[in-house]
Amino acid sequence: MSIRLSSRSATDIRLSPSVFKERVSKLIDKTLDSLCVIWQEAGYEDAQCQMLLGDIFSKLDTYCATEISAEEQILTHAKEQVNQRLYNLYELSCQLGRKAPDSADKMGSNVADKLAELERQISEISIEVAERDKLLQIERQKIDHLVKILGEINPDDSIFAGPKGTPSLSDIRLNLMRQHVATLEQTKVRHEQEIKTLAQECHKYLTDLVVSEEGLGTTPESDKYSKYDLAVITLFESNEYTFGYHQNDIYNLQERVRILSREKERRREELKKTGEEIGRLWTLLRIPSSERQAFKSSVEVNLSTATIAKGREELSRLVQMRSQYLGRVIENIRIDIATLWEEIGIDTDELRRAEFPSFFDPVDILEDSSVSWRCALKI
Repeated sequence: MSIRLSSRSATDIRLSPSVFKERVSKLIDKTLDSLCVIWQEAGYEDAQCQMLLGDIFSKLDTYCATEISAEEQILTHAKEQVNQRLYNLYELSCQLGRKAPDSADKMGSNVADKLAELERQISEISIEVAERDKLLQIERQKIDHLVKILGEINPDDSIFAGPKGTPSLSDIRLNLMRQHVATLEQTKVRHEQEIKTLAQECHKYLTDLVVSEEGLGTTPESDKYSKYDLAVITLFESNEYTFGYHQNDIYNLQERVRILSREKERRREELKKTGEEIGRLWTLLRIPSSERQAFKSSVEVNLSTATIAKGREELSRLVQMRSQYLGRVIENIRIDIATLWEEIGIDTDELRRAEFPSFFDPVDILEDSSVSWRCALKI
C-alpha cells in the first residue's frame, strides 16, 4: 500500500538511488562543461561565472529542500492516518469488549505496511460490529413488537446496559435483551392460556344461553363484545385462535364472563320465579293436567329467550284467567282454608273470624290482590 495518492511522474522515468546519483553527477558535469564553454566564449570573468554557478546551486538547493518538505508532509500525514486508524480500531474493539493494540509498532516496518494492516483489522472488526449491531436491533424489534401486542410498558435501553463499563455491543447486553424477549414470550404464553381459560368460561355461558341457535344479539352488550363472542365461537368450533394477547383482551374477556354469568343467573332466577308462579296459578285455577303437560312439552328446558318468553306468556295468560275467574278462585281458596281449619280444630266462625277476618268478606268487594300469596311478579 502506498501512502501517496499517486506515484505516477510526469515522464514515467523510474530510477534507483544509485542510478539517480550517477545520472545526476553526469548531468551536472555535462551542464557545467556546457556552461563553461558558453561563458568562455561570451567572455565572462571568473567572478561572474562563480556567481552564476552559486545562483544555480541555490536554485537546486531550494528545489531539493522543497521536495524533501513535501515528502515529509506526506509522511507526517500518513503517520497521522496511522494514529487515526489505531483509534478507530480501539473504538470498534471497545464496543465488542475486546482489547485493542495500543500501538502500530508491530504491524509493519514502515508506515504504508502499518496502514495496510490497520485497514485490514478495521475491515474485519467492522463486519463483526455490524453483525452484532444487527443482532441487537433484531432483539430490540422483537421487544418492541411483544410489548405492543401484550400491552406492556416499553423498556428503556438502559436496562440492557449491564454493569458500569459494559461495552455497548457486548455479549452481556445481547443476552440481557434475549432474556427480556424470553420473559415477554412467556408472558405471551401466559396471556394466551388465561384468554383460553376465559374463552372456555364464555363458551359455557353462551352455550347455556343458547346463543348458537338464537344469535349473539340475544345477550346483553353483544354489540360491544361481538368480536370476543365471535372469537370464542371460532376457537371452539374451528380450534382457531383469533384473539390478541393484549392485557385489555384479558380485561374485556373477564368483564364478558361477568356479564354472561349475571345474565345466566338473571334468566335462571326469572324462570324459577315464573315457574313457581305458574305452578301456583295452575293449582289455584285448577288447570287440567293435560293442559299443563301440553305446555311443558312445548317448552325447551334451557335458558333461551324463547323459553323465557313462553314462560312469560303462560304466566300472563294465567294472571288474566285469575282476574276473570276471581270469584271461583276465592271460593276454591276458602274451601282449602276451611279444610285446613277443620284438620287443626278451628271449627267455629268466631275462632275462624279471629284467625282470618277477610275469609268472611263478600266476593264482590275483594280485589285480585286478595289471592296473591307472594309479592306480585313484574311481567
